[in-house]
Amino acid sequence: MKHIYLVFLLVTSIGFAQLTPPASLQTYYTDVDFSKTGSDLYDDLATTTIAKHTTFLTYSQRHQFLYNADEDSSNESNVLLMYSGESRSKTEYVSGSNPNSTQTFNTEHVYPRSLLDIGISEADLHLLRSCDTNINSSRGNNPFTDGSGTPNQAYFSTGSSFFPGWEWRGDVARIIMYVNLRYNEPFSSVGTLNLFLEWNAADPVSLNEIEDNRNTVISDAQGNRNPFIDNPYLATVIWGGTPAQDRWNTTPDTEVPTTPTALVAVNPTETTVDLSWTASIDNIAVSSYDVYLGGAFYVNTSSNTTTYTVTGLTASTAYTFTLLAKDASGNESSLSTSATETTTAPDTEDPTIPASLTASNPTASTIDLSWTASTDNTAVTSYDVYVGGIFYVNTGSNTTTYTVLNLASETAYTFTILAKDAAGNASSQSNSAIETTLVGSSDCASEDFANIPAGQSNYTTRTWTGTDGFWTATDARTDQSLNSKAICIRNGTLTSPALSGGIGSLTVTTQLTFGGSAGTFDVLVNNVSVGSIPYGSDNTTSTTTTLSNINTSGSVTVVLDNQSTTNRVRIDDLSFTCYTGTLDIDNNDFVAIKLYPNPLNGDQLFIKANEILNVKIFSILGEKITDSSVDASKSYIKVSNLNKGVYLVSISNGNKSVTKKLIKL
Repeated sequence: MKHIYLVFLLVTSIGFAQLTPPASLQTYYTDVDFSKTGSDLYDDLATTTIAKHTTFLTYSQRHQFLYNADEDSSNESNVLLMYSGESRSKTEYVSGSNPNSTQTFNTEHVYPRSLLDIGISEADLHLLRSCDTNINSSRGNNPFTDGSGTPNQAYFSTGSSFFPGWEWRGDVARIIMYVNLRYNEPFSSVGTLNLFLEWNAADPVSLNEIEDNRNTVISDAQGNRNPFIDNPYLATVIWGGTPAQDRWNTTPDTEVPTTPTALVAVNPTETTVDLSWTASIDNIAVSSYDVYLGGAFYVNTSSNTTTYTVTGLTASTAYTFTLLAKDASGNESSLSTSATETTTAPDTEDPTIPASLTASNPTASTIDLSWTASTDNTAVTSYDVYVGGIFYVNTGSNTTTYTVLNLASETAYTFTILAKDAAGNASSQSNSAIETTLVGSSDCASEDFANIPAGQSNYTTRTWTGTDGFWTATDARTDQSLNSKAICIRNGTLTSPALSGGIGSLTVTTQLTFGGSAGTFDVLVNNVSVGSIPYGSDNTTSTTTTLSNINTSGSVTVVLDNQSTTNRVRIDDLSFTCYTGTLDIDNNDFVAIKLYPNPLNGDQLFIKANEILNVKIFSILGEKITDSSVDASKSYIKVSNLNKGVYLVSISNGNKSVTKKLIKL
């Protein structure tokens, strides 16, 4: 059994309160030596927690116990939902076997299911909580992050991390600690040990709170308890950190900490000031500090460290800071002496204009830009790239080279750039540089799934704009990776855009996700099965398959249809070659259709045609803007409803189609 011994060694010389379980728990913990500390106590608790886990539930059996475990103490017909604290009827759980039509909450794996070594852990009730379906989806499998320190702050997602809410921090911490103790899963996958120690101390178990009810119901169902709910102080004895609540010490602590001294305010910015001070002393331990602005409470530091950066301040404003110390029992010191600092004035100075912009090294879809750096009174942070005078992309750094992607082939582009600083100040646009993309094979597909929606762990329909147009995946999640980002499909399909270059062969990489069995995807071209793509039963090994001699010309749409209804399979790096063996002159003429002028600076878009062509214009996000047509007698469509931007134009005669990129100036 591997442990974080370095962390344990840091606490071996610290003195701790004597740990004696209450009479009701002494039989359960009879094999644990509570005179031990650090890794020794960890091992004893792990051994007992594993040994007492005698009933292993299936995941579907959770419905029999979870809703009683999460019962709202003020209404036994309801559950109390994780993160939001809402009370909902126990009948509203999401399940295909639930006869009730109103289904609003599902099961949250606080330690995400996708990060577990799936087995008995996925159905362990200690790490499952009832949660609103939308909040669960927002959480995804992202790691936890800290909040601002503002009391009663609600949960929030940044898209890549998740704060559970002021009132739920401790619940989360104690569940994650249980998962580490019971299954040896790492803290680093879901946050940091220091963060969970802080939350465990700052948000203790309240008397008659849901955590105690959960421990009782779950121990009755599967045999073991979460020891960190029984006594949060066990985490302090094992890992150190800010002393947590000791539920087994019945002697009340009424001694207040000493007053913090030597408070200093330094390093002002427009919105922040750094504070530092000399630590307070307490008969047990200081747990955190309250920061006051102008004599009014502003924020709690959530730890006993003696530095803190105060955020959310106003520029050019003088602030007077004081603070007080708190211990785990809620005892507070007197306020410290004050420290005053003034935030800096806003930065309103623009960077200089970037110079010597050049465009070079064109391919069918990319052009390289380079330029001479701008200067700024503080620092240039990034550059905005403009195409035909329209914002196209931000470079995301202050480097002076950038490759512009996703351009249309055989198209002349005019580029300009401007510099930006951290305050949002922008320079004027640079000199222009012109380059033309090369002839390419953009009518054949190559999809790396880089543009799929942000990582979400629920299964639903996903759409995105790939390199060659609009892709659709049904019953799919987007939080998995293979070679890089990957789409994960369960009982669903992956559908390509309609492309006019035909298809010769198809290559794709697949891998089973979580548990399951070997299986196949049926490959359909224009609704005709042309073969299958396999995936193995080993969820650690990927399979790359090439399906050759498909040889279908003209406009093609490719569909991969999972033949299993339960296997969850990742798909990455899909590509297929064009098939030109049977193309006739008419199809080549169709592929060669041009939009002009492009870029467009007017209200009419011309498309020369000798037959009726349907023309649809979509935004880059897939929203249809215009649906029109051209023919031999009318070779243009009106586009006065288009704003400045980049659009995709789909042209079809019913048998063939092609997608072109349009820039509106």
